[in-house]
Amino acid sequence: MKKVYLRWNRPCVYICQDIRLVPGINEVREVFFEKAKSNNGFQTRIKRGLIEVIENPLPKQRKQDVDAEESTEELTESLADHNAKKAIEEIKKCVITEKLIAWRANDDRKTVIDAIDERLEKLLGSE
Repeated sequence: MKKVYLRWNRPCVYICQDIRLVPGINEVREVFFEKAKSNNGFQTRIKRGLIEVIENPLPKQRKQDVDAEESTEELTESLADHNAKKAIEEIKKCVITEKLIAWRANDDRKTVIDAIDERLEKLLGSE
């Protein structure tokens, strides 16, 4: 099952056909994307840049990422051991999107999740 990555550049939720886009990067099944492309409103939002189709949502691994992997090994596997302030400091140092995504899945603190989302957007938006 192929996926398409779409960035919704508005602060609200957008629903079209079988797709629900929240602000930021969204993973959508290709069949739903193809169905939504027939909708005039969806096409207009793509043309206006409100919806961006992203070819590769994960950044290519750069030398600085390889160097950072060594320092990231020092980071704890879970942010639950830290208070929110310390967890956010760790998030700001992390350059590995997979680790950020794993942290996001295992943490329920709003400030920590917001910091992870902001960091992911910065890392994924830089490509």
